[in-house]
Amino acid sequence: MERLEFGNRHLRAEALPELGGRLARLQYRAGDGAHDVLVPIGADPALPPSWPKGGAYPLIPYSNRIADAQVLHAGKTHALAPHPDAKPHTLHGHTQLRPWGVTARSDSGLTLAIEHADDAQWPWAFAATQRFWIDEATLHIAIEFRNQAAGDAPVGMGWHPYFAISGDPAVVMNAKTEWLQDDVNLPTGETTAAPQGGLTLDRSGGTRYLGGWGGTAKFETGLGLGLTLRADKIFGQMVVHRPRNIDYLCLEPVSHVANGFNLAAKGWRETGTISLKPGESVAGQLALTVESK
Repeated sequence: MERLEFGNRHLRAEALPELGGRLARLQYRAGDGAHDVLVPIGADPALPPSWPKGGAYPLIPYSNRIADAQVLHAGKTHALAPHPDAKPHTLHGHTQLRPWGVTARSDSGLTLAIEHADDAQWPWAFAATQRFWIDEATLHIAIEFRNQAAGDAPVGMGWHPYFAISGDPAVVMNAKTEWLQDDVNLPTGETTAAPQGGLTLDRSGGTRYLGGWGGTAKFETGLGLGLTLRADKIFGQMVVHRPRNIDYLCLEPVSHVANGFNLAAKGWRETGTISLKPGESVAGQLALTVESK
């Protein structure tokens, strides 16, 4: 499986297009050597439908779980194929399980694309692209989604990085709300005020869904790096995940809350869900800046 490298003297990235359009590695180069920003994916990674807990991958055409693998849209229930690791639910969209094609490549960047025909994973055809480029010590990601179905289609997108950490990082951001969850990490639709100034993620683990996070999140990794993640307004929801007693942190800027399509269909507001007419597209950009600490 070919790894494609790009970057500059500050940041170097490796991509695995065939493994779900993932980044396999991102390293910051400083005077004392190379530092992993993302948990690196090894030479022999797990293959779909499982995935390595490392690198970063796209969340297209939706983020997180869809309850009971059934999505409500335009008054109709559409059955989906559940994910083996999340039965009876789906998980993280299926494009991170399928090969992406390379449409452009340079020393400092890479563009990946995928086309989907309606099937059991998602009954609406679409095309999507991810464009990566590195400028100084910042990785930029531009994601675009186009509805190629014959009718209106629900749409979601986001980015799922596994940041390398040590200790209990304190993430600074100014979210407005936090979604309450049931015992299988599905939002109930109800919200409460988010912790002001951010939150500390300790080794007890957990997943949190934050709304209106302001588009900027900062934290120190505990491994000598400071990270700033910025996102366009379309990525108005943030998933924060720290596993129990394992040193990685997921900060996932996404367009909608988990199970958001179904929550919106049931009347809950501020879910971030999008519906596109045939031929319409939606796009957004993210930026990750790295510095020594």
